[in-house]
Amino acid sequence: MKEPLVYIILVNYNSLNLTRECIISLENITYKNYKILIVDNSPSKKFDEEMKSNFSSVIILRSITNAGFTGGNNIGINYALENEAEYIVLLNNDTTVEKNFLEPLIETFDDDSVGLVTGKIMYTSDRNKIWYGGGRINWFRGSAITLGNGKIDNGEYDNKSEVSFASGCLFCLKRSTIEKVGLLNEDYFAYLEDADFCFRLNKMGFIIIYEPRSKIFHHINATTKKSNFPSLYYQFRNRLYFIQTNSPSKYKSIGYLYVFSMIFIKSIYWILIMDIGKVRHVINALRDFSRKKMGFFKG
Repeated sequence: MKEPLVYIILVNYNSLNLTRECIISLENITYKNYKILIVDNSPSKKFDEEMKSNFSSVIILRSITNAGFTGGNNIGINYALENEAEYIVLLNNDTTVEKNFLEPLIETFDDDSVGLVTGKIMYTSDRNKIWYGGGRINWFRGSAITLGNGKIDNGEYDNKSEVSFASGCLFCLKRSTIEKVGLLNEDYFAYLEDADFCFRLNKMGFIIIYEPRSKIFHHINATTKKSNFPSLYYQFRNRLYFIQTNSPSKYKSIGYLYVFSMIFIKSIYWILIMDIGKVRHVINALRDFSRKKMGFFKG
């Protein structure tokens, strides 16, 4: 029986070496019927030239502007859907994969209620340490929680289970799920777009499965650390937006209180240590959230 066609989508932004490392690991996987699709958000065409000269089978799409993690993935998803994809995997470009990571993900779609499957995500810097071993949305904090983070992998997180949050670092989706739930919400640009998608998916009656037999390794925040990406801005702005758009009424006030309290405490600390840049990012986040200004931060 022929394996279903899987598109594996990577979004690149000025991360040639990381993306190259990811592709090399993907070219060695045991699953055969797959295509690697890269959406390049970078302003330079150097990446495209490098990829084409070294990885002839990889499909490369260029975004006219930096569409972020959300927009970049949506470009890739639309292409995959138009080109007969049966399953789509969203994979961070700063990861490497085990050779057999894909089979357990596809096999888990044994029930129509399963809409998304994810796997165990380990630190690249310490391949015995867990970064994601399952997850859930925490409405009290207005965010998602990753289970097992920072713990040594001793088998405690080896049980397949239903979860309410999967990290966008590794999403495996059925075509039919995307057609019903829709694309990633591009208002987020980056951060918490995965929690938003998981919430919408659950709301439509689909379940999310954590399958630990699928394992990948993650260079944590490697892409954002290499750029001047204002991660604090997106973390706080998007957290408030996530609470506003998704939080159940009984948790909304608690979520806001938690986030605003955290902003206040952290800002006092940053002022005391003269880290005014971080305070500025938080002020911009509050300003843009209040103005309902979403999408890409332009300063």
